This record gives sequence, structure tokens and C-alpha cells, in this order.
Amino acid sequence: MKILGIETSCDETGIAIYDNKNLLICNEIYSQIIIHKNFGGPVPELSSRDHIQKLIPLLLKILKLYSIKIYEIKAIAYTSGPGLSGALMIGASFAKSLGYKLKIPTININHIEGHIFSSFINNKKPTFPFISLIISGGHTMLIKVKKIGIYDIIGETLDDSVGETIDKIAKLLKLEYPGGAKIEQLAKKNINNNYQFPKPLIKIKNLNFSFSGLKTYIKNIINKTQLTKNNVENIAYSLQETIIDTLLIKCFNAIEFTKINTLSIAGGVSINKKLKIKFIKLIKNNKVKIFFPKKNLCTDNGGMISFVGYQKFIRNKIENTNNINIHTKLKI
Repeated sequence: MKILGIETSCDETGIAIYDNKNLLICNEIYSQIIIHKNFGGPVPELSSRDHIQKLIPLLLKILKLYSIKIYEIKAIAYTSGPGLSGALMIGASFAKSLGYKLKIPTININHIEGHIFSSFINNKKPTFPFISLIISGGHTMLIKVKKIGIYDIIGETLDDSVGETIDKIAKLLKLEYPGGAKIEQLAKKNINNNYQFPKPLIKIKNLNFSFSGLKTYIKNIINKTQLTKNNVENIAYSLQETIIDTLLIKCFNAIEFTKINTLSIAGGVSINKKLKIKFIKLIKNNKVKIFFPKKNLCTDNGGMISFVGYQKFIRNKIENTNNINIHTKLKI
């Protein structure tokens, strides 16, 4: 049983096929970084136009490359939100049109829900309940996952997301977009935490995050500092360490609060190698099971959408309408 997954929530066009026998058969992603690079972030109109141009070629590519016939697809899962309205509309319209033509059902998927289960694609089945930390350019939240479709948000950012904070600081440091990879690269060149940045909300017992104050604090330092190679590396290193330590503290608080010892970390920021190393080291010492997505499943992708689509399809959670329903601020 093959499920097609379509992801177009922001600046990546993702097409994937999940099969119950062969698991994730293919996961093709076209990134729009080169398009948005000069603007310092995604431009909605440009994003939508590029999704239109890339969806059909990507689909034809995977069908040919993996010798799959279009009629083998039994359902189409697509991202219905949250995300950019135009980008979501392109993906949803494509899914609905193709589903109508093939006379197969469509399944609307919450983008965050895709990230939650990305750690378990072609991996061990999750043991419920577990805690999911979602860290990306648009989201930072802790979620108690009771089972597929039943979630409790136990902590979330009160302002900026982790990824947004990193990108904004990178821009202040005159680094290219996207900033996450550049910050990580520069942080490797420095071993001294010369700047002691504040770790936001770590002394407060709730599980919420806040990064706007940290962003302002670092911005003030940058405005007073000559951006030499050494200083930029120092700031990058200290920013990375501060964010990782803050996330660690909040996750341990969540584990202590919920008494759940299984943790999944997903989203674009989860690709950071230093974050993985520090989490795995400390988590192992505390007998907690930890899961990360594979590298190509960290950022936005169709694979996670097709996987969750399959899980919903076998539970008969499909759409019964041809109406297009997207929600830019869709909640989990």
C-alpha cells in the first residue's frame, strides 16, 4: 500500500512515497534557499510560484526513478498547515486534483504532526506516551504524545522560535541565509565560551520558552562589538551553547514533570551535530531513550507527511470532501 506525501508549507517542496512493506521508498526535496538567499528569508509569493514549478517534475521523477506506476498510489497525504497560505494552497490543490483524477482519498496532515513522528520513520515504533521536542524556524514546543492524533502541548515559545532566533542573530553577524548551518560551522572553530549569554526561563518551573530577550541581549553586544573573525566565532559558539543548554534543561524538566522517559527531538534545528552529542551524552546518563530523525528528515520533507498519512489511512482518518482546507496557524 503506497501513500504519496506532499509538503509545501514554506520554502521546501517535498514529494515522498511511504509503503507498508518497503517503508519510505523515496523522499525527494527541492530547497528554495537559493531563491530566498538574497532576501534573508522566505518570500511568500516566490515560494508559491516555485512550488507550482517543482511539484509535477518531482512527482514524475520519483515515479520513473523508483519504477512506480501512478495507479499504485492508494491515498495522497498533504500538509494543510501551519505555514504560508499560498504555499499551502499550492500543495493542497495539487493533492486534491490528483486525488480526484485517480479516484483515491486525500488526507490532510498537520505539519507539526509530521515532525513529531519523523524520528520513527524506518525506525523502531514509538512507545507511547513519549515527549516530543519540536525545534525549527517556525516552532519551538514540547508535546506529550499519547498516541497518534492525541497530543498535549506542555510547553511552547512565548515569542521567537529557536530557528528564528538563530537566523536573526546570523543576519546581525552578516552571515548568509539560512543562518543555522553558518552558526554551527563557525561555532566549531571556537572552544572558548567567551560570552556568557543568559539562558531564558530556566529558573521558572513551567516548560515554556522565550528567546526574544536573548536575541535582544546578543544584538546589543553585536552593536558594541567589532565583527572580527574571532569575535563572530565567539558569538556563534556562545549562542549555540546557550540554546542547547536551555533546551536540555527544559527537556529534563519535562521528563521530571511527566515521568516519561522517552524523548524525540525533531525539526530543522535537530540537524545540529553538537545538539545531538550533548543530548545523547546527558540523556544516556539518566536512562532516557532518545530518538532523532535521519538527516534528510530533519528539515521539512514529504517523507514525514506520507508516513503520518499512512498511519491515518489505516485508521480510516481520511477526508470526505473535495473542499480545500488549509490553516496557516493550525494547532496540533
